[in-house]
Amino acid sequence: MEIHRNQAAAPIPERQPCDVEPNMAGCLWPALQDCLQQCVGMTQLTHLELPLQPGDSSSLSLLRQCLPESLQELRLGADAAGQQDEGANAFEAAAAAEVLQGRQQLHFDLSHLTALTKLQLSAFAPVVTGDQLPRSLLQLQLRQCFDVQPLLQLSQLQAVSLRPSTIPAHQLMALTQLTCLTSVQLFYEGGYQQCGSFTHWSGQRLAEQAAVWAKLPLTSLGLYEGSGPYEGGEFDALGRRLCAACVTQLQQLHRLTSLSLHWPLEVDVLTGIGQLQQLRSLSVRWDWFDEYVGSKWAERTPAELMECADMVLQVMHAFAGLPRLQELSWLCDEKRDLCLSLAGLRNVLQQLGQRGQSSDGRLSVDELAGLVELHMEQCGD
Repeated sequence: MEIHRNQAAAPIPERQPCDVEPNMAGCLWPALQDCLQQCVGMTQLTHLELPLQPGDSSSLSLLRQCLPESLQELRLGADAAGQQDEGANAFEAAAAAEVLQGRQQLHFDLSHLTALTKLQLSAFAPVVTGDQLPRSLLQLQLRQCFDVQPLLQLSQLQAVSLRPSTIPAHQLMALTQLTCLTSVQLFYEGGYQQCGSFTHWSGQRLAEQAAVWAKLPLTSLGLYEGSGPYEGGEFDALGRRLCAACVTQLQQLHRLTSLSLHWPLEVDVLTGIGQLQQLRSLSVRWDWFDEYVGSKWAERTPAELMECADMVLQVMHAFAGLPRLQELSWLCDEKRDLCLSLAGLRNVLQQLGQRGQSSDGRLSVDELAGLVELHMEQCGD
Protein backbone atom coordinates (compact mmCIF):
# COMPACT_ATOMS: atom_id res chain seq x y z
CA MET A 1 0.00 0.00 0.00
CA GLU A 2 1.32 3.42 -0.92
CA ILE A 3 -0.05 6.54 0.75
CA HIS A 4 0.59 10.26 0.50
CA ARG A 5 0.40 12.84 3.30
CA ASN A 6 1.96 12.64 6.73
CA GLN A 7 -0.15 9.90 8.26
CA ALA A 8 1.88 6.69 8.38
CA ALA A 9 0.12 3.34 8.33
CA ALA A 10 0.87 0.72 10.98
CA PRO A 11 2.75 -2.41 9.86
CA ILE A 12 0.55 -4.72 7.80
CA PRO A 13 1.07 -8.49 7.80
CA GLU A 14 2.15 -9.69 4.36
CA ARG A 15 0.75 -12.68 2.53
CA GLN A 16 2.88 -15.35 0.97
CA PRO A 17 4.12 -14.42 -2.52
CA CYS A 18 1.05 -14.11 -4.69
CA ASP A 19 0.54 -16.29 -7.75
CA VAL A 20 0.78 -13.66 -10.50
CA GLU A 21 2.71 -13.14 -13.69
CA PRO A 22 6.33 -11.92 -13.18
CA ASN A 23 5.58 -8.61 -14.89
CA MET A 24 2.97 -7.73 -12.28
CA ALA A 25 3.87 -4.88 -9.94
CA GLY A 26 4.66 -6.26 -6.52
CA CYS A 27 4.94 -9.84 -5.29
CA LEU A 28 4.45 -9.66 -1.52
CA TRP A 29 1.05 -8.04 -1.26
CA PRO A 30 -0.97 -7.60 1.92
CA ALA A 31 -4.65 -8.48 1.94
CA LEU A 32 -6.93 -5.68 0.73
CA GLN A 33 -9.04 -5.94 3.87
CA ASP A 34 -5.98 -5.34 6.06
CA CYS A 35 -5.02 -2.28 4.00
CA LEU A 36 -8.50 -0.83 4.15
CA GLN A 37 -8.60 -1.11 7.93
CA GLN A 38 -5.48 1.06 8.08
CA CYS A 39 -7.24 3.79 6.07
CA VAL A 40 -10.04 4.31 8.58
CA GLY A 41 -9.73 7.74 10.19
CA MET A 42 -7.00 9.02 7.85
CA THR A 43 -8.95 12.18 7.10
CA GLN A 44 -6.07 13.99 5.36
CA LEU A 45 -5.24 11.20 2.94
CA THR A 46 -5.29 12.44 -0.67
CA HIS A 47 -3.46 9.79 -2.75
CA LEU A 48 -3.75 6.04 -2.27
CA GLU A 49 -2.62 2.87 -4.07
CA LEU A 50 -4.06 -0.44 -2.87
CA PRO A 51 -3.07 -4.03 -3.75
CA LEU A 52 -5.71 -6.23 -5.33
CA GLN A 53 -5.87 -9.94 -6.14
CA PRO A 54 -8.65 -12.24 -7.42
CA GLY A 55 -9.52 -13.38 -3.89
CA ASP A 56 -10.04 -9.79 -2.73
CA SER A 57 -13.37 -9.29 -4.52
CA SER A 58 -15.36 -9.71 -1.31
CA SER A 59 -13.38 -6.89 0.33
CA LEU A 60 -14.44 -4.36 -2.31
CA SER A 61 -17.68 -3.89 -0.40
CA LEU A 62 -15.60 -2.25 2.36
CA LEU A 63 -14.42 0.61 0.15
CA ARG A 64 -17.24 2.96 1.09
CA GLN A 65 -16.86 2.15 4.78
CA CYS A 66 -13.07 2.56 4.98
CA LEU A 67 -11.87 5.06 2.37
CA PRO A 68 -11.76 8.70 3.55
CA GLU A 69 -13.63 11.38 1.61
CA SER A 70 -10.41 13.42 1.34
CA LEU A 71 -9.03 11.16 -1.42
CA GLN A 72 -8.20 12.89 -4.69
CA GLU A 73 -6.46 10.02 -6.51
CA LEU A 74 -7.01 6.29 -6.07
CA ARG A 75 -5.47 3.24 -7.70
CA LEU A 76 -6.88 -0.23 -7.06
CA GLY A 77 -4.43 -2.94 -8.09
CA ALA A 78 -1.48 -2.85 -10.47
CA ASP A 79 -1.42 -4.73 -13.76
CA ALA A 80 2.07 -3.97 -15.00
CA ALA A 81 5.40 -2.71 -13.76
CA GLY A 82 5.20 0.40 -15.94
CA GLN A 83 2.78 3.27 -16.03
CA GLN A 84 0.94 2.17 -19.17
CA ASP A 85 -1.91 -0.23 -18.47
CA GLU A 86 -1.56 -2.01 -21.79
CA GLY A 87 0.13 -5.03 -23.31
CA ALA A 88 0.34 -8.54 -21.91
CA ASN A 89 -2.62 -10.17 -20.19
CA ALA A 90 -2.76 -9.75 -16.43
CA PHE A 91 -4.10 -13.28 -15.95
CA GLU A 92 -5.51 -16.25 -17.81
CA ALA A 93 -9.14 -16.77 -18.81
CA ALA A 94 -9.93 -18.96 -15.80
CA ALA A 95 -8.79 -16.25 -13.39
CA ALA A 96 -10.70 -13.64 -15.38
CA ALA A 97 -13.88 -15.68 -15.06
CA GLU A 98 -13.31 -16.00 -11.30
CA VAL A 99 -12.85 -12.25 -10.91
CA LEU A 100 -15.94 -11.46 -12.99
CA GLN A 101 -18.10 -13.88 -11.03
CA GLY A 102 -17.04 -12.29 -7.76
CA ARG A 103 -17.62 -8.78 -9.06
CA GLN A 104 -21.12 -9.54 -10.31
CA GLN A 105 -22.08 -10.72 -6.84
CA LEU A 106 -20.55 -7.81 -4.95
CA HIS A 107 -20.65 -4.27 -6.35
CA PHE A 108 -18.42 -1.49 -5.10
CA ASP A 109 -19.56 1.98 -4.14
CA LEU A 110 -17.13 4.92 -4.37
CA SER A 111 -19.78 7.62 -4.70
CA HIS A 112 -18.88 9.11 -1.31
CA LEU A 113 -15.43 10.18 -2.60
CA THR A 114 -16.61 13.60 -3.72
CA ALA A 115 -13.04 15.01 -4.01
CA LEU A 116 -11.74 12.16 -6.18
CA THR A 117 -10.65 13.32 -9.63
CA LYS A 118 -8.45 10.41 -10.79
CA LEU A 119 -9.26 6.69 -10.56
CA GLN A 120 -7.32 3.71 -11.91
CA LEU A 121 -8.79 0.19 -11.71
CA SER A 122 -6.80 -2.95 -12.49
CA ALA A 123 -8.11 -6.07 -14.21
CA PHE A 124 -8.96 -7.43 -10.76
CA ALA A 125 -11.54 -4.65 -10.38
CA PRO A 126 -13.60 -4.70 -13.59
CA VAL A 127 -16.54 -2.31 -13.80
CA VAL A 128 -19.89 -4.11 -13.88
CA THR A 129 -23.56 -3.15 -13.79
CA GLY A 130 -24.50 -1.58 -10.47
CA ASP A 131 -21.12 -0.11 -9.56
CA GLN A 132 -21.14 3.45 -8.20
CA LEU A 133 -18.30 5.78 -9.22
CA PRO A 134 -17.58 9.31 -7.93
CA ARG A 135 -19.30 11.96 -10.06
CA SER A 136 -16.31 14.24 -9.46
CA LEU A 137 -14.02 12.10 -11.63
CA LEU A 138 -12.03 13.85 -14.34
CA GLN A 139 -9.77 10.91 -15.32
CA LEU A 140 -10.66 7.22 -15.35
CA GLN A 141 -8.45 4.30 -16.37
CA LEU A 142 -10.01 0.84 -16.64
CA ARG A 143 -8.30 -2.40 -17.41
CA GLN A 144 -11.60 -4.21 -17.90
CA CYS A 145 -15.20 -3.02 -18.31
CA PHE A 146 -18.34 -5.10 -18.71
CA ASP A 147 -20.86 -2.25 -18.64
CA VAL A 148 -20.40 1.46 -19.41
CA GLN A 149 -23.58 2.47 -17.55
CA PRO A 150 -21.64 3.45 -14.38
CA LEU A 151 -19.49 5.73 -16.57
CA LEU A 152 -22.46 7.55 -18.06
CA GLN A 153 -23.16 9.19 -14.68
CA LEU A 154 -19.78 10.96 -14.78
CA SER A 155 -20.80 14.24 -16.37
CA GLN A 156 -17.44 15.93 -15.61
CA LEU A 157 -15.25 13.12 -17.01
CA GLN A 158 -12.58 14.46 -19.36
CA ALA A 159 -10.38 11.42 -20.08
CA VAL A 160 -11.05 7.69 -20.09
CA SER A 161 -8.85 4.71 -20.94
CA LEU A 162 -10.25 1.20 -21.28
CA ARG A 163 -10.18 -2.15 -23.07
CA PRO A 164 -13.49 -2.17 -24.97
CA SER A 165 -13.39 -5.79 -26.17
CA THR A 166 -15.62 -6.81 -23.25
CA ILE A 167 -18.49 -4.51 -24.25
CA PRO A 168 -20.60 -4.43 -27.44
CA ALA A 169 -20.14 -1.59 -29.92
CA HIS A 170 -23.36 0.20 -28.94
CA GLN A 171 -22.05 0.60 -25.38
CA LEU A 172 -18.84 2.07 -26.69
CA MET A 173 -20.95 4.47 -28.72
CA ALA A 174 -22.77 5.52 -25.53
CA LEU A 175 -19.60 7.30 -24.37
CA THR A 176 -20.48 10.07 -26.84
CA GLN A 177 -23.08 11.16 -24.26
CA LEU A 178 -20.28 12.46 -22.03
CA THR A 179 -20.01 16.01 -23.35
CA CYS A 180 -16.90 16.95 -21.31
CA LEU A 181 -14.91 14.01 -22.68
CA THR A 182 -11.87 15.23 -24.61
CA SER A 183 -9.62 12.15 -24.60
CA VAL A 184 -10.47 8.47 -25.12
CA GLN A 185 -7.78 5.78 -25.10
CA LEU A 186 -8.72 2.30 -26.32
CA PHE A 187 -6.59 -0.83 -26.31
CA TYR A 188 -7.48 -4.25 -27.66
CA GLU A 189 -5.83 -7.61 -27.15
CA GLY A 190 -6.21 -10.73 -29.24
CA GLY A 191 -7.70 -13.66 -27.34
CA TYR A 192 -8.61 -11.65 -24.26
CA GLN A 193 -11.49 -13.09 -22.26
CA GLN A 194 -14.79 -11.59 -23.38
CA CYS A 195 -18.27 -11.37 -21.98
CA GLY A 196 -21.10 -13.67 -23.00
CA SER A 197 -20.32 -16.48 -25.40
CA PHE A 198 -17.43 -14.68 -27.12
CA THR A 199 -13.96 -15.89 -26.22
CA HIS A 200 -12.06 -14.36 -29.13
CA TRP A 201 -12.48 -11.67 -31.72
CA SER A 202 -14.49 -12.12 -34.86
CA GLY A 203 -14.16 -9.96 -37.96
CA GLN A 204 -17.71 -8.69 -37.49
CA ARG A 205 -17.18 -7.59 -33.88
CA LEU A 206 -13.95 -5.88 -34.84
CA ALA A 207 -15.66 -3.98 -37.66
CA GLU A 208 -18.53 -2.95 -35.36
CA GLN A 209 -16.08 -1.50 -32.84
CA ALA A 210 -14.01 0.24 -35.51
CA ALA A 211 -17.09 2.01 -36.85
CA VAL A 212 -17.37 3.84 -33.52
CA TRP A 213 -13.76 5.03 -33.26
CA ALA A 214 -14.12 8.19 -35.34
CA LYS A 215 -17.19 9.26 -33.35
CA LEU A 216 -15.18 9.46 -30.14
CA PRO A 217 -12.43 11.94 -29.18
CA LEU A 218 -9.95 9.11 -29.67
CA THR A 219 -6.37 10.14 -28.86
CA SER A 220 -4.74 6.74 -28.31
CA LEU A 221 -5.36 3.35 -29.91
CA GLY A 222 -3.55 0.07 -29.21
CA LEU A 223 -4.03 -3.26 -30.98
CA TYR A 224 -1.99 -5.96 -29.24
CA GLU A 225 -1.49 -9.53 -30.34
CA GLY A 226 -1.82 -10.90 -26.83
CA SER A 227 -0.89 -14.41 -25.78
CA GLY A 228 -2.34 -17.78 -24.94
CA PRO A 229 -4.46 -20.19 -26.99
CA TYR A 230 -5.59 -17.59 -29.54
CA GLU A 231 -2.13 -16.53 -30.64
CA GLY A 232 -1.63 -17.29 -34.34
CA GLY A 233 -4.02 -19.47 -36.33
CA GLU A 234 -7.45 -17.90 -36.59
CA PHE A 235 -6.31 -14.75 -34.83
CA ASP A 236 -3.41 -14.30 -37.22
CA ALA A 237 -5.86 -14.49 -40.13
CA LEU A 238 -8.11 -11.97 -38.38
CA GLY A 239 -5.23 -9.57 -37.89
CA ARG A 240 -4.40 -9.71 -41.57
CA ARG A 241 -8.01 -8.81 -42.36
CA LEU A 242 -7.61 -5.62 -40.38
CA CYS A 243 -7.21 -3.67 -43.62
CA ALA A 244 -10.64 -4.84 -44.77
CA ALA A 245 -12.39 -4.07 -41.49
CA CYS A 246 -10.59 -1.03 -40.13
CA VAL A 247 -8.23 0.68 -42.55
CA THR A 248 -10.84 3.30 -43.54
CA GLN A 249 -11.72 3.97 -39.91
CA LEU A 250 -8.06 4.28 -38.95
CA GLN A 251 -7.49 6.96 -41.56
CA GLN A 252 -10.34 9.02 -40.10
CA LEU A 253 -8.79 9.26 -36.62
CA HIS A 254 -7.37 12.74 -37.12
CA ARG A 255 -7.06 13.47 -33.39
CA LEU A 256 -4.99 10.35 -32.71
CA THR A 257 -1.66 11.15 -31.02
CA SER A 258 -0.57 7.61 -30.06
CA LEU A 259 -0.94 4.41 -32.08
CA SER A 260 0.32 0.87 -31.38
CA LEU A 261 -0.24 -1.80 -34.05
CA HIS A 262 1.08 -5.09 -32.72
CA TRP A 263 -1.18 -7.26 -34.85
CA PRO A 264 -0.08 -8.94 -38.10
CA LEU A 265 -0.93 -6.37 -40.76
CA GLU A 266 -0.96 -5.73 -44.47
CA VAL A 267 1.14 -2.99 -46.08
CA ASP A 268 -1.79 -0.74 -47.00
CA VAL A 269 -2.69 -0.38 -43.32
CA LEU A 270 0.81 0.90 -42.59
CA THR A 271 0.97 3.32 -45.52
CA GLY A 272 -2.43 4.71 -44.49
CA ILE A 273 -0.90 5.81 -41.18
CA GLY A 274 0.62 8.71 -43.11
CA GLN A 275 -2.76 10.45 -42.99
CA LEU A 276 -2.73 10.65 -39.17
CA GLN A 277 -1.05 14.02 -39.00
CA GLN A 278 -1.38 14.46 -35.22
CA LEU A 279 0.55 11.30 -34.31
CA ARG A 280 3.35 11.83 -31.81
CA SER A 281 4.01 8.20 -30.82
CA LEU A 282 3.92 5.18 -33.15
CA SER A 283 4.72 1.53 -32.45
CA VAL A 284 4.25 -1.08 -35.19
CA ARG A 285 5.19 -4.68 -35.86
CA TRP A 286 5.90 -5.41 -39.52
CA ASP A 287 8.62 -8.02 -39.85
CA TRP A 288 9.52 -7.31 -43.46
CA PHE A 289 12.93 -8.94 -42.95
CA ASP A 290 11.10 -12.26 -42.60
CA GLU A 291 8.72 -11.52 -45.49
CA TYR A 292 11.13 -10.10 -48.06
CA VAL A 293 14.74 -10.80 -47.03
CA GLY A 294 16.76 -13.99 -46.82
CA SER A 295 17.42 -17.24 -48.62
CA LYS A 296 13.78 -18.21 -49.02
CA TRP A 297 13.38 -15.38 -51.55
CA ALA A 298 16.42 -16.44 -53.58
CA GLU A 299 14.22 -17.49 -56.50
CA ARG A 300 12.63 -14.06 -56.85
CA THR A 301 13.52 -12.03 -59.90
CA PRO A 302 15.36 -8.70 -59.56
CA ALA A 303 12.15 -6.91 -60.57
CA GLU A 304 10.19 -8.65 -57.79
CA LEU A 305 12.85 -7.75 -55.23
CA MET A 306 12.64 -4.11 -56.30
CA GLU A 307 8.86 -4.22 -55.83
CA CYS A 308 9.44 -5.50 -52.29
CA ALA A 309 11.81 -2.61 -51.66
CA ASP A 310 9.20 -0.20 -53.02
CA MET A 311 6.63 -1.45 -50.48
CA VAL A 312 9.06 -0.97 -47.60
CA LEU A 313 10.02 2.49 -48.85
CA GLN A 314 6.36 3.50 -49.10
CA VAL A 315 5.94 2.70 -45.42
CA MET A 316 9.17 4.51 -44.53
CA HIS A 317 8.08 7.67 -46.32
CA ALA A 318 4.61 7.48 -44.75
CA PHE A 319 6.16 7.39 -41.26
CA ALA A 320 8.81 10.02 -42.02
CA GLY A 321 6.14 12.35 -43.37
CA LEU A 322 4.27 12.58 -40.07
CA PRO A 323 4.98 16.18 -39.01
CA ARG A 324 4.49 15.76 -35.24
CA LEU A 325 5.97 12.30 -34.76
CA GLN A 326 8.39 12.19 -31.81
CA GLU A 327 8.68 8.47 -31.03
CA LEU A 328 8.84 5.48 -33.37
CA SER A 329 9.37 1.80 -32.62
CA TRP A 330 9.15 -0.32 -35.77
CA LEU A 331 9.86 -4.03 -35.27
CA CYS A 332 11.51 -4.96 -38.58
CA ASP A 333 13.22 -8.22 -37.62
CA GLU A 334 11.27 -10.26 -35.09
CA LYS A 335 13.72 -13.17 -34.94
CA ARG A 336 16.50 -10.89 -33.70
CA ASP A 337 14.13 -8.48 -31.94
CA LEU A 338 15.46 -5.51 -33.88
CA CYS A 339 13.58 -2.24 -34.23
CA LEU A 340 13.98 0.95 -36.22
CA SER A 341 13.61 4.21 -34.30
CA LEU A 342 12.60 7.58 -35.70
CA ALA A 343 16.24 8.73 -35.74
CA GLY A 344 17.25 5.51 -37.47
CA LEU A 345 14.53 5.91 -40.09
CA ARG A 346 15.59 9.47 -40.86
CA ASN A 347 19.23 8.40 -41.14
CA VAL A 348 18.33 5.63 -43.59
CA LEU A 349 16.34 7.96 -45.84
CA GLN A 350 19.03 10.62 -45.67
CA GLN A 351 21.72 8.14 -46.76
CA LEU A 352 19.53 6.81 -49.55
CA GLY A 353 18.91 10.28 -50.96
CA GLN A 354 17.25 10.10 -54.38
CA ARG A 355 17.52 6.31 -54.33
CA GLY A 356 15.07 6.36 -51.45
CA GLN A 357 12.24 7.46 -53.71
CA SER A 358 9.94 4.45 -54.21
CA SER A 359 9.37 5.33 -57.87
CA ASP A 360 13.08 5.14 -58.70
CA GLY A 361 13.09 1.36 -59.05
CA ARG A 362 16.88 0.98 -58.72
CA LEU A 363 17.04 -0.42 -55.20
CA SER A 364 16.62 -4.10 -54.32
CA VAL A 365 15.17 -5.18 -51.00
CA ASP A 366 18.48 -6.78 -50.03
CA GLU A 367 20.31 -3.50 -50.58
CA LEU A 368 17.70 -1.69 -48.51
CA ALA A 369 17.89 -4.29 -45.73
CA GLY A 370 21.66 -3.97 -45.60
CA LEU A 371 21.42 -0.25 -44.95
CA VAL A 372 18.50 -0.46 -42.51
CA GLU A 373 20.32 -3.12 -40.51
CA LEU A 374 23.06 -0.62 -39.69
CA HIS A 375 20.52 1.63 -37.95
CA MET A 376 18.37 -0.90 -36.10
CA GLU A 377 18.67 -1.55 -32.39
CA GLN A 378 17.32 -4.00 -29.84
CA CYS A 379 13.65 -3.31 -29.18
CA GLY A 380 13.11 -1.60 -25.86
CA ASP A 381 16.64 -0.16 -25.62
